[in-house]
Amino acid sequence: MDVLNNIALPQSTEHFHLLLLVYNIVMVFLLPYLALVVGSIVAANVLDRRAARRKDALGGMLARRLAGIALPDRTTFVFLAVLPAAAVVFLFIQMFQGTTAIAAGMAALGTLLLIAGGVAAFMFKVTFTISDIVVLAGGRGEAAAPPPQPPDVGLFLAAARDTHRKAGTWAAWLLVIASFCFVGASTIGMNPGNWISIDGLFAFVFSLDVWVDLSVFAAAAAAMAGAGLLFSRFVWSRADETVQAEDDFLRTTAVRLATAGLLVLPLGMLANAALLPSSALSGMVYVLVALAFGLIALGLHFLYAFVRSGQRIYISLLMVMIIGALAFQVTKNQVALHIATADHAATLAGVYDRKTDELRTSLGVVAKQMTGEDIYNARCSACHLFDQKKVGPPYKEVIVKYAGRKPALIAFVLNPVKVNPAYPNMPAQGLRPSEADSIATYLLGRVVGKSQ
Repeated sequence: MDVLNNIALPQSTEHFHLLLLVYNIVMVFLLPYLALVVGSIVAANVLDRRAARRKDALGGMLARRLAGIALPDRTTFVFLAVLPAAAVVFLFIQMFQGTTAIAAGMAALGTLLLIAGGVAAFMFKVTFTISDIVVLAGGRGEAAAPPPQPPDVGLFLAAARDTHRKAGTWAAWLLVIASFCFVGASTIGMNPGNWISIDGLFAFVFSLDVWVDLSVFAAAAAAMAGAGLLFSRFVWSRADETVQAEDDFLRTTAVRLATAGLLVLPLGMLANAALLPSSALSGMVYVLVALAFGLIALGLHFLYAFVRSGQRIYISLLMVMIIGALAFQVTKNQVALHIATADHAATLAGVYDRKTDELRTSLGVVAKQMTGEDIYNARCSACHLFDQKKVGPPYKEVIVKYAGRKPALIAFVLNPVKVNPAYPNMPAQGLRPSEADSIATYLLGRVVGKSQ
């Protein structure tokens, strides 16, 4: 069991729903930026190493630009990555308290790795300047011989090159693992079955659900890196003086990255939706997946239009489509999480009511508590009977479905949804969680024959 789940305070149903809303808002900012950072730093590291081996100046130029667009300054990284990541840890601690889910712990580990990866990535970016010094010190051109260097300068430049390579490697690996932890934490939350089955690092690493969601993130990282590279060069920094060969190399690499990401992204999203448990599915989940697919298709269209026409407006539209698709994906996850945690939210709300009543009693404030039978006679009996139809179905037909599942019945009483089209939708009764618990206990006792 995740020890972080034991340090939170219980909350009401309204508070739990607010946590889900905040989670959605935070992830809408965190996911696209994290994808941009990971995709850009990994691509920059690969290009930089290849450029060093092949003495490829164009590859080195592109690696420098990729590092720059991902990490323009420390403030951006802190406000778009570190603070949202820390907020996710806090939200998961609150949402998964009292469970065996390790989502909060994995998110916390991901935050620490993200900070370490960010430090290494900034070092990787800064040492590009030292690499320029190395080139200048070594001389350019084939006719002129490199100027002689004092031994100390040579040792310093060799150490600088080594630090640059190591910083890039550490940055790439730390950011990738941090993303793996964050993606996996969300995956665990959306499936209550994973709260028990994924009980440690080994189960986490070998979970199919986690790897499918990681493929979605990897595709998003490639798409964001490619689109970000195009946006940085042709929209954001149009005044840069570059030679045509540099622009052609940049455009080719960026288009390949973006195309690969946009083609794989819908496949990963589809697999992600297919692996969701029935307890997390609803019509809204499919609607949001369809909307994400539509924006990805438009993104591919705008990317093709840019390749054909070269007009910069298509790059801006491409960025909007990718970020919009990721926002729909995040919202889909939030909706699935909301549905999957309905029973757990009802349980937490019951604990919150009980703690609140205990506090009021200790202060001398005693509130009258209605029993389950009182609630049935006052509210439920107007529409339901136990053995025959009335406005709603007889309880003997429907309550048996909740045998051994009292939290699910409590969740339904608190937030009723239409189940049987033959009957009208049950309106919300405005019951407190403790009252919903009382009526659920009463109904199960009458129909099933024992207290649940």
